[in-house]
Amino acid sequence: MLGKYYYVSNFYIAVSFGATEFKCSIEWKDEMGVPQRRAITPIWNGGPIDSSWSSRSRPEGRLLPQQDSYSIRNGKEPFHKAETNPKQVRHIPISTTPPDGDFDNKLIVSFDLGTTFSAASWVLLRDSQDPHIWDVSEFREDLPAKVPTVLYYDRAGKLRAVGSETLDKRNIADALEQGWTRVEWFKLLLHLAHELNNAPKTEMPRNKKPIDIVADFFRYMARLTSKHFHETMDTEGNIWKEVKDRVIYILSHPNGWNTFQYSVLREAAILAELVPNFDEGNNRIIFVSEAEAGLHWCVQRRLAIRNLKVDSNYIVIDAGAGAINISSFRAVNTAPPKFEESSIPECHLQGSAFVTQAFRDFVQDKLKGSSFGNPDAVEQMVRDFDHEVKHGFRDRQQDTFVMFGKSQDNDPGLGIEGGQLHVPGEEIAKLFEPACNTIVNSVKANAAPTSQKVVVLVGGFTGNQYLFKEVQRRLPGILVTGPTDATS
Repeated sequence: MLGKYYYVSNFYIAVSFGATEFKCSIEWKDEMGVPQRRAITPIWNGGPIDSSWSSRSRPEGRLLPQQDSYSIRNGKEPFHKAETNPKQVRHIPISTTPPDGDFDNKLIVSFDLGTTFSAASWVLLRDSQDPHIWDVSEFREDLPAKVPTVLYYDRAGKLRAVGSETLDKRNIADALEQGWTRVEWFKLLLHLAHELNNAPKTEMPRNKKPIDIVADFFRYMARLTSKHFHETMDTEGNIWKEVKDRVIYILSHPNGWNTFQYSVLREAAILAELVPNFDEGNNRIIFVSEAEAGLHWCVQRRLAIRNLKVDSNYIVIDAGAGAINISSFRAVNTAPPKFEESSIPECHLQGSAFVTQAFRDFVQDKLKGSSFGNPDAVEQMVRDFDHEVKHGFRDRQQDTFVMFGKSQDNDPGLGIEGGQLHVPGEEIAKLFEPACNTIVNSVKANAAPTSQKVVVLVGGFTGNQYLFKEVQRRLPGILVTGPTDATS
């Protein structure tokens, strides 16, 4: 610090040229590697704006006033490609076949890093064969294409278990006995800090930053994807020798993520040794938003597509544990299906994890000062709510019982009887209100007034019957539908 100034390095100036507004912001990663953004006031002294202007500059350092300054993590930033303006309307054709080109023995791997569960898939492109997409199924037998987004680290910060390994009873026992740190919800740390006011807290292990956690998880997913590829397609390893140094990785991300989140994911992929740290390696990483991925998924499964008309408003709501991604499209063509974005994709941190956090706050407030308000009892209630009660909640008239203790645990005044906390259905329904309001208000704001309207609910959170039915009830005259498994 120099007087009232901080020295800041490795930051970006993001400039947005709108039709009526010109906006600037400064973007950086803090000491934990978490993306930050602050608006700044552009000063222009006149003169022409020509091709010499850049949409992003990268100074090596600059002095900023103290009130606008924050610490910046040192270190070289990864390579960035220039992104197109995210607000422009894009035509999105739907196709199940790859474009023309040299696809002989090209392996494409997709990672879907979720807040609570993650998935991987791969496809081997060959000129002589139709492509087949394989879901990695070795994660766990009863969760064939998913793995918990959870890691265990010991007290020294060494990784001890990751993904499906964290479900192993021996690892769970060791974690309790040896004081391992359970790391979950870490994907939320990649959102901007001001968006995380009500987010579940993530306990970080010693000497680790969020980018290290993501890298460890990518390394695990890559290892199991490679294993699945060998067992499914390449038992002798000959194909792997040809493709291993040119694997293309597709990383999905919530709507609204941009330069900073891309840089974190890209750097994590480099740390995990998925790709080398130079231009050729960086070019092997492709980002796809939940908006586009969700649209492809819905159309390929023909969700509300059969009777779709040209100019119909097709809105995809992808609600997961962390975020509710809302994407609105206009049908340009129906045979084959072709869409264009009709509004800017939205991302709201109101997923199912925030319902659980709201329940935690409710319980802590209700039991404050009582013998049942201790951290262990509260944690047991939250765990039962998250794993059982939340998913099964269907109606605000349905009273709920959350298990946490022994049969002799009773306090009628607090609604505790036989080791269970009685919670009226009306109270549970209140926990879902932010998510319900977010979805309904966004649909009303984005739906074209004169066109046919279709809302498709996908993602694990929409598997909750109360949320699904409440959205249907609040959107009369609009077709609200979704898949039977509610998973995207």
